[in-house]
Amino acid sequence: MYFNYLAADQNAAMLQRAREYFQRVPEATVDDFGEISRIIGLPFYMKKAVFDACCQCSIRLVSMTKTLQLQDFLTYWEK
Repeated sequence: MYFNYLAADQNAAMLQRAREYFQRVPEATVDDFGEISRIIGLPFYMKKAVFDACCQCSIRLVSMTKTLQLQDFLTYWEK
């Protein structure tokens, strides 16, 4: 995975920033992932790939709604 090199404290800080974002925007779209990418330090060009990966890992029917929730992101990130 892209962020395997992060120390545990850096990863925790990044996840906290993601949680704060999802509190403001509970149903994130692919367009919102530009901001999420910036917040977590992900290269902007990877936003669509990460969004799609989150959709595939989700236990919800994300393909129908085209939105992600925090839990969808965390499910992907923790794999």
